[in-house]
Amino acid sequence: MRYVKRNVTKVLLIEDNEIDAKLIKAYLKDAPCREENEASPIAFDLTVKNSLSSGQEFLSTSDVDAVLLDLNLPDSFGLDTFFNIYKNKPKIPILILTGLSDRELAVRAVREGAGDFLVKGEVDDRLLRRSISYAIERKK
Repeated sequence: MRYVKRNVTKVLLIEDNEIDAKLIKAYLKDAPCREENEASPIAFDLTVKNSLSSGQEFLSTSDVDAVLLDLNLPDSFGLDTFFNIYKNKPKIPILILTGLSDRELAVRAVREGAGDFLVKGEVDDRLLRRSISYAIERKK
């Protein structure tokens, strides 16, 4: 059996709903190894924080490749949640993953610098992985 080297992508998920956090964690579990001629599979190293303040504290001491951010947290709501992270870490791709299905909000968020705007319940593992990878590539 041939082993394929995996690229590890560190992701911070800021999400206060335990069920959603578990689902996202399951979505980001290692993908099956690909064939030799394909790009190396990506392994996701996911850290979960349940509030904006604990997420900001983590970001002040740790490096991540991307942030998945819910807009409805115990200590922040709406696009202010995004702006609070973005103003301190503009070089890190921040993908909004929220239950708020609002097209105008989504357009504004992406226009203001969000890597993507994903709605819970409309996302599967492939879409989530692809969105994270694309957001990281665009920030490079």
